[in-house]
Amino acid sequence: MITITNKRTLLLGLGIIILSNAVALGGVIYNRSGEPTSRPSLTERELSLPYSYGFASENSGISLKLNWRVFDSKSTTNYYSYWNPAQWLDTVKLGSLGFDVSYPLDKSDSSDYYQKTLSREVFLVLENDGAVYQTVLQTKRDKLAEAQRLAHQNSDKVEFKNRLKTATDGLEAEQKENSRLFVIDAGLDYESLRKQYSDNRLYLIVKGQVLLRYYGSYHKSPYLRGTIKQLSVTNVNIPLQHARVLTSLMQDKSYRRGRKQPPRYEVSLQYGQRYEPWVMNVTELQKQ
Repeated sequence: MITITNKRTLLLGLGIIILSNAVALGGVIYNRSGEPTSRPSLTERELSLPYSYGFASENSGISLKLNWRVFDSKSTTNYYSYWNPAQWLDTVKLGSLGFDVSYPLDKSDSSDYYQKTLSREVFLVLENDGAVYQTVLQTKRDKLAEAQRLAHQNSDKVEFKNRLKTATDGLEAEQKENSRLFVIDAGLDYESLRKQYSDNRLYLIVKGQVLLRYYGSYHKSPYLRGTIKQLSVTNVNIPLQHARVLTSLMQDKSYRRGRKQPPRYEVSLQYGQRYEPWVMNVTELQKQ
């Protein structure tokens, strides 16, 4: 009796494993069917190596992290933070994404009301190395020009020398180090967004979570803003057949890219029907 029960348990376990694998394989097949939804090529700036690499073996899988930012005309210096609002995710935009923004903002319980709002999964538009990045670059150049002018006028003051160094380092990091992948828009309908952002190499359209936040306690006029909580897919797994360039880099214990060091590889991706990526190729970039 015990033997029969054990056999049934074993068969049940095997059945669950086979079914799970079949479902996963079916998802992969569906994702890769039809025309790709996006075809970006991202460098190490946008796809960074992991902080730790399994057992440092070529048989260990490599998962690259997607580095993205949100364009904010008021602040273009840092990577996006969960706590910072995206200025373009205003009340009107949040309403178009399905959030309830009808409750008055100036009531005593407004903060409590909006804090109960759950995040929503929507389509996010990410621009790679496009107009937004050029705007950020120009902002850095303008800051450097202003720092140079002030340093020249105040050549005897350490404060302005430090400002000049900060501005110089900031521009160099933006030119060589920082991600050029910016979340610039959001919507509920993929086709509408793709019609507006038709270049599927320049613009990725993926799924991600948007969170509504209420700002009232320390502001004269309460307002709502949205934050990008996360992308639904935050990492890209590199198959062994495309891992040679990366495993070669990671043989060195100090393999992580140094500050202001240009990217060392480029990854060609395709996103499918489930808006999930797979790797087409990994190319080593020549040292600059």
